[in-house]
Amino acid sequence: MHGTSCIMADKESFAAYVGAMGGGMISPDLGDSVALSVVGELANMVNGQTLTKMNVEGVDLTPPQLITGENIRAVPMERENTRTMTIPFSLDGGGVVYLVISAEV
Repeated sequence: MHGTSCIMADKESFAAYVGAMGGGMISPDLGDSVALSVVGELANMVNGQTLTKMNVEGVDLTPPQLITGENIRAVPMERENTRTMTIPFSLDGGGVVYLVISAEV
């Protein structure tokens, strides 16, 4: 089985994650590669935990990618053997983070 996960965050959520994971030492600037790497690390942690908890031989998750910009949307694959789900998370203080998971089964 091959799959991928994606984390989509609005600006409020991005700022909250960068602040929390950077201990307040990293400015939540979309132009700063260090700040962007915080979201990449979050995606790495999600993928790592998924693989660890599944503990199934033959499961492959691709590394996450970082994409920034306005009006970015996840477009699910339209194949018969592909399953996609989107899980929204509301953050305290505002902001929404979406975890998108796709897998070919």
